[in-house]
Formats: sequence, C-alpha cells, structure tokens
Amino acid sequence: MNAARRHVGRAFSSTPRTLRSVAQKRTVFNLKGGSKAGAAAATEAVAPAAAAAPIAAPQSLKKLGRDKKPELPAVNAPPPGFVPVELPGRAKKIQTFFIDNPAGVSELADRLWTQALAGRANDDNCLYVDLEGADLCRDGSLSLLIFYSTRLREAFVVDVFLLQAAAFTTRGSKHDVSLQDILESADCRKAFFDVRNDSDALFWHYGVGLRGCEDIQLMENASRDDGNRNLVSGLMKCMTKILTVAEKEEWDNAKAAGKDLFNRGSFEVFDVRPLSPEIISYCVGDVYYLPRLRKAHWKKLSEEWREKVMEETKARIVESQQELYQPLKAAMARGPWEADWVWVPLEEYKPQEYKPRASRPAPRPTWAKKKRREVQLKGEH
Repeated sequence: MNAARRHVGRAFSSTPRTLRSVAQKRTVFNLKGGSKAGAAAATEAVAPAAAAAPIAAPQSLKKLGRDKKPELPAVNAPPPGFVPVELPGRAKKIQTFFIDNPAGVSELADRLWTQALAGRANDDNCLYVDLEGADLCRDGSLSLLIFYSTRLREAFVVDVFLLQAAAFTTRGSKHDVSLQDILESADCRKAFFDVRNDSDALFWHYGVGLRGCEDIQLMENASRDDGNRNLVSGLMKCMTKILTVAEKEEWDNAKAAGKDLFNRGSFEVFDVRPLSPEIISYCVGDVYYLPRLRKAHWKKLSEEWREKVMEETKARIVESQQELYQPLKAAMARGPWEADWVWVPLEEYKPQEYKPRASRPAPRPTWAKKKRREVQLKGEH
C-alpha cells in the first residue's frame, strides 16, 4: 500500500495543472484501505507546486485595467469646494457647508440661483441671510456671509475674510451669476433680521447694493397685537416668543458658547482660522429659526402693512448707504411708524451708486414726522 501511495505521488507531480484537482479528489475518495492522513499528505505534496506558479492575468486585461477593482464614487459626496460641517442639536437636521475657495463660491451661486428661479411663485420660498464680523459696519470688518435655504434645507457659511472680493464676484459655471448678482437681484427674495448694518457693511466694503429684501424685525414690530410699535425688538427677544422651552435652551447654549469666545478674544474670533465649530454653530443658529419667525409675523399682516414693511425695508437700505449713516446710534431702536408719523411713499427704488466716502450724501426719502415739519415751516416764516 505504501508503494501504491508513492506511485500516486509521482503521478501527481507529473500530472498537468488542469487535471491535478481531479486526480486529488480520486486520491482522497477512491483509495481503498487508505486513511485521511494519506489524503492530507497527498494534498500537501500538491500545494507547494501550486504556490510556485500563480495564475497571471492575461496581458490584454492588464492593458485595459480590468485586473484591478474599480473605485466606486463616494456616497453623497459634497460638491467641489464644499466642506461639510457637523452641528449639534436640531441644527444637525440641515446640511451645513463651509466654503473658502472660488470653486465652492461658483457652485453656491449656481445652486442658490436655481433655487430662486424654481420657487419664485412660492410666497414661503425665501433665502435667509446673515453676516458676521468684528463691529459689523463700514468701520468694522465683514468676515462671514451665511445663507440658509428652506427649499434645499442647507446652510452655507462663506469665508469672506479669506476670499475678500472673490466671495462676491466669482461667477457660477452654469448660470453665469455671482453672489453679488443674487444679493442685488429683485427676483431673488432675501430675508434679514435688521438689514441696516448688514447693508452698510456690504455696500461700503464691497459695493454690494441690496435689492429684493425683507426685514423680519420690521415684520415683528408691525404685527404686534397691542399696537405698541414705539421700539423694535432684538433677535433674542423675538426668538423667545416662538421657540419651545427645549429649543430656546439649545439656542441659548449655542449663543453662550459663541459669546464665551468673544469675551476671551473679542469679536475678532471670526477672523481666526481654522474657524471653531462653536462659531459656525453660533452663525447658523441665527438663520436656522428665521423662517419660523418670518412665517409667524408675515401671516398676521394686512396687505397695507405688508406694503409698509417692504417700503421701510427699502428705506433702511438706502439710509445705510449714505455718508451720514450712524450704525450704532440709539435712534436705531425706535420704530419707524409712530402715531404722529405720516406715510410718505418711496419713489421707484433705485440703489445708490458705490461712491467714495468723501462723496456728497443724497437725501433719504422715507417717513417724515408731522410735528417736525410744522416746526420747520414756522421757523421759515
């Protein structure tokens, strides 16, 4: 029997590779009187020979690259130039992107313009905008530009500090529009909360004249049930009225984390790179709840008051572009339509041209106070 096994082993060594597996099976299962150990020995005798001669891919497949596994694209990969940012709490429900390169600005301009055209007939379709910087106005800095789209459920934080003018002038490859075109377009509706200092910074730093804007602060002031419109409210006070207890606590925590950084290093933390997640969460938190705030107050306004809100928003923009505008004056807290104020409708709105600061300011066509007019007339006579 041992002689027979040795004979089989020699037969395996001289058997072609294609027939070797068949011979091996016969050795294991057809040897009468053989043992499992003998079958294992026969298998071990074949293994070294198989390892010594690996099967090579045909040359034609190598040339075609089919011998390699194809690289599959990433699932839900962000567009070029978009850096995804994970936010805590309810803000994680919306996708947030940080954009600090021209490729991202180009993609963003195309995306926002497509949204504006698609939802033009929808009253609720609006682009929510906010700006951040150290002492945000003509005398301060403009560091971040934040957009939030309810249609896309996406937030975008544009790094103006790094991109400078390219953040507004870089054009999209699909629609050939820039962020400046979108901000200045009357067809693309944009909502701000107190547009004055945002408009001031945009105009005097980069020559952007806002159009097609709504001011949610004015909506809240005009829609008050008690009719007390003497003073406008800040964002925090307005949020308290519409948020649940859990939402208010979460929003306060995000604001507190951002303010803690301000207290340690002033508002110049907006210019520190890389930008901390607390700052991004602070910025997105301001625009995340603006759609709910707008909806709560806009639906309460009559057609007459809606027209007044839109006209006063235009007046705020025109005023912020003037040479004599004071962004931090105490009078900014006063409401624009007190009982003794007379409505003076604006003429067709035309944004002012971008001029040097030494230019002569144009008069502001807006509300006029009746008592003040009477005093001026008496003084002239």
